[in-house]
Amino acid sequence: MALLRGLRARLRPSPYTNTVAFVVFVCLLLVGIDGLRTWNARIAQLAETRTETSNLARSLAQHASDAIGAADAVLLGLRERVETDGVGPVNLARLHRLMQARTGGMPMIHGLFVFDADGDWLVNSLDATPPGLNYADRDYFQFHRTHPDRGLHIGRPLQSKSDGSWVIALSRRLDHADGSFAGVALATMPMAFFQNHYDTFDVGRRGIIALETAGGFLVVRKPYDPSLIGADLRSSPTFPLMHDAAGQGTSFAYRSTLDGRPRLGSFQPVGSYPLIVLVAQDKAEALADWRSEARAHLSSALLIALLIGALGHYLARQIGERQRAEALFRLIAEHSTDAIICVGADEVRRYASPAFFAITGWRAEETLGKRWRDYVHPDDRATVDDSLDELRRGVGMVVCTYRYMRKDGSSVWVEGRFQPVRQGSGAGTEFIGNIRDISRRKEIEEKLAAVNAELQALSLTDPLTGLANRRRFDETVAGEWNRAMREVLPISLLMIDVDRFKAYNDQYGHQKGDECLRAIAAAIEGAVLRAGDLPARYGGEEFAVVLPSTSAAAGEQIAERVRAAVAALRIPHMRAPSGRASVSVGLATLMPDRGAQPAELVEAADAALYRAKQNGRNRVEVHEPLKRLARAAVRRGASA
Repeated sequence: MALLRGLRARLRPSPYTNTVAFVVFVCLLLVGIDGLRTWNARIAQLAETRTETSNLARSLAQHASDAIGAADAVLLGLRERVETDGVGPVNLARLHRLMQARTGGMPMIHGLFVFDADGDWLVNSLDATPPGLNYADRDYFQFHRTHPDRGLHIGRPLQSKSDGSWVIALSRRLDHADGSFAGVALATMPMAFFQNHYDTFDVGRRGIIALETAGGFLVVRKPYDPSLIGADLRSSPTFPLMHDAAGQGTSFAYRSTLDGRPRLGSFQPVGSYPLIVLVAQDKAEALADWRSEARAHLSSALLIALLIGALGHYLARQIGERQRAEALFRLIAEHSTDAIICVGADEVRRYASPAFFAITGWRAEETLGKRWRDYVHPDDRATVDDSLDELRRGVGMVVCTYRYMRKDGSSVWVEGRFQPVRQGSGAGTEFIGNIRDISRRKEIEEKLAAVNAELQALSLTDPLTGLANRRRFDETVAGEWNRAMREVLPISLLMIDVDRFKAYNDQYGHQKGDECLRAIAAAIEGAVLRAGDLPARYGGEEFAVVLPSTSAAAGEQIAERVRAAVAALRIPHMRAPSGRASVSVGLATLMPDRGAQPAELVEAADAALYRAKQNGRNRVEVHEPLKRLARAAVRRGASA
């Protein structure tokens, strides 16, 4: 067992180890919480970026849809005129003027063209028609020649044969009356129309805005790179995502096959047209501000953790040194100034160290062999017996404080530490006690308690008048308010102000003013008869009386008694109309509920006091709502 106890003692963590472990835990917790906050900020930043790109993609898709819709409306009109009016010289001349008017007023249209079944120009919007050009080789022309579909066809980007600029071709099939192929109506949209619009948006230095065909070919891209026009994007990681979304916009993260940059992108279909708008921000740029803040936060957290760790290490060392010092001090005290006694199972003292006799004043031969508890102060014997009973029940050590009777009849306060000494089964229990004189400590504790009680009283008392001060008033109002709310009782409050007290001070001086306040305070205290009521000095020349469980009628009687008691003092006041000092009193009574606060009671009483001052002073005024209730009660009684 001794070996086991020794092993447990060695394995038991020391206070130093516990303190260090706690400090390490706090530091790790601090860094972990900051790291979690930083990671959540990253998630929020990425979500914000996705929202921004999604909103911009939706806006640009709508812009493209509106522009294509406007151009297609012109195409439909051209096809109808050609198929209805024919292609005679007069009709073509009129159609040429119309096409020029349309292109002049619509910036999204580069040119309008009508081709016959062989791919030759019939009419266009150009000022001059270049000779010898044929368009039968164009993809859109071959598409319409082989497909009877009369819907809008949007082809891949191409360079205009007329001026060499990059355009997007919108075309519709022309048919003869018998349904055979008659040619193509074409509207070209300048890529610059989209490029200029996209350049007005800031998506970062490495961000992109792209207009792509549903078939996976690049049409327009910001930043502009002519070598990428018409690029095949079907191997891009974004291509299957766009098709899997079934025509709905979505956001995703990907790595570009064009420049290898990781990006956060959103795409949006362009209405019902086979085009898609992609908006993407470079992931590093999107997280740039977050990285700066994260570095700052984590650096601060690590610095704080290091400071806490250093402080914790210092405190842990201090704790260890203090405990070692206390252990050394205890060892010295137990073997020098403390008394050691040995008490048998019959409670007869078998041994006492010399320090015991120095503490009690007895000689060894006068106490040896006698019951030791006979020298314990009669008032403390029950305490000592209870402690020793705990030892008999198996407690390892007990500490109790009691008084020893000295030889000269006085008593001395001691602290006893008792441990049992087992003598075998049924043999009873002997005790070894360590006795320490604590008279000085007890004296200091009693003095300190008295001083604390006095300070507590002073902290709650107004030094000039001896009444309760503002602090005690506030505590009492709060406490009585809660009690009244629990017990469903009214609470009343008097707010009292000495009339024209500033003039009194100016006339008689501050010393006389203090005497006046003391006299009025005494009169107020004398007029408040119940033990539970609290008169207090509220501040300056203002007083207050808290009246728990008091109705408005009873409160008004007390208020009038206070006013009359002050008037009865007949304190001379030359600058008052009556020639005597007087007080004005405001009364408020409330039934507290959970929706109200004690401040409402004070405000109501203060408002009544203000009305008393306005109505001539030296009077009692009741809070107005209470007066109306009182009048209503009188009227009900009269009508009954």
